[in-house]
Amino acid sequence: LGTWFLDITATYVGGGALGSFGQAQIIIPIPNDPRLVGVEVWAQGAAMQPGMAPFLTNVDCKEIRS
Repeated sequence: LGTWFLDITATYVGGGALGSFGQAQIIIPIPNDPRLVGVEVWAQGAAMQPGMAPFLTNVDCKEIRS
């Protein structure tokens, strides 16, 4: 399965199917608030395929920029 790196209280933000290259994209609108500049947003995914064990993705971090 893998290692869950995020806090267990992390928020679910969406889901869907992976593309043919195994990539997914989730678009999250960010309010126009200057106090958010510099905030780091962490994400990790879980994937499930029929007939296979579920697995966790690598963790990714993005910084909100102006």
